Amino acid sequence: MSTPDALFDLREYTNGTGIGRYARSLAQQLSKQSPADSLNLAYLTNGQKPAWANTVFETTSPTISIHEQFTVPWKARDVPLLHVPFLNVPITYAGELILTVHDFTLVDFMEAIPNLHGRIYAWAMTQFSIRRADRIIAISNYTKKEITSRFPAAEDKISVIHNGISPQFSPEKDEEKIRRTLDAYGISEPYIFSLGSNSPHKNFRQLVEAFQSIHHNHQDVSLVLAGNNVEWETELGRFIESIDQTGQIQLAGFVDESDIISLYTGAEVFTLVSLNEGFGFPPLEAMACHTPCVVSNLSSLPEVTGDAAIHVDPRNPEEIASMIGAVLDDDDLSNEMIKAGIEQSQKFTWEKCARQTIQVYCDALS
Repeated sequence: MSTPDALFDLREYTNGTGIGRYARSLAQQLSKQSPADSLNLAYLTNGQKPAWANTVFETTSPTISIHEQFTVPWKARDVPLLHVPFLNVPITYAGELILTVHDFTLVDFMEAIPNLHGRIYAWAMTQFSIRRADRIIAISNYTKKEITSRFPAAEDKISVIHNGISPQFSPEKDEEKIRRTLDAYGISEPYIFSLGSNSPHKNFRQLVEAFQSIHHNHQDVSLVLAGNNVEWETELGRFIESIDQTGQIQLAGFVDESDIISLYTGAEVFTLVSLNEGFGFPPLEAMACHTPCVVSNLSSLPEVTGDAAIHVDPRNPEEIASMIGAVLDDDDLSNEMIKAGIEQSQKFTWEKCARQTIQVYCDALS
């Protein structure tokens, strides 16, 4: 096997978060677009070998671990360029290093990391990764601003390359499939949908408080929260039980990618009132499924959703409730938002993201 020109760290391949989606979607598109005669691209995995990956280097080291600092540099030792899509670059790697920065939630919301050693490692790796990277890909202009506000010297090596939205996101036309999916997750219609994770920055608590007001005028509407660890046997679940007076909040937990389109399509409104998003896949995916969106006016969400969504102060439950209620009450407004959302979601493709990423590789290797 000849030595590849570039190695893409694909260890987050099975991760259900936005970073995992970025790694899977971009890597697959890179495999289609990288010119074989001029760019030999390989992938570093934790045992998976996607059918589209021609060359795979395997390791057992998980991301954000001390172990990776030994195995990844060894695997990549002869490769002239390494692309790391997370804030965990290998300290001893000597080649050209491309880093994708999504956001700084790992260090800004450290309460999500359960132990002190993990918090110290995350902080240290963030500091080192930004400084060590030869070139940085920021997934939004907001993320670029976040990087330069913390690391001013990094500005000249940053390229903004927006994420894409998979073409699989379009309205589910099979009504029976939607019904089966809703039944499988115990969801009753009509419903407001929010997808995230049980992390503080996703701000589900404020949305739950807003729903108490929404319920006064829309007593038949449910609120469905879904995502990693979004379950009743958590602090979030106990909080909801302590304040919810509606009895119509449903926690769907982790949703399989094969089901998410049905949940987007069936919703009256999609909402994401996060305090911090480097990009924010769900609103664009919901727009592509013809669902109107109410989102936070913070971080990258106004940039990504443009004029196609209603933007609200995520710290103001009454404003959240008022704007979601407005969409529920006004069919004309909802239809206008659906039309605008379709156009907005079509601006973001993985083909464009991969093409721009390959250009970063070529510039670094030239």
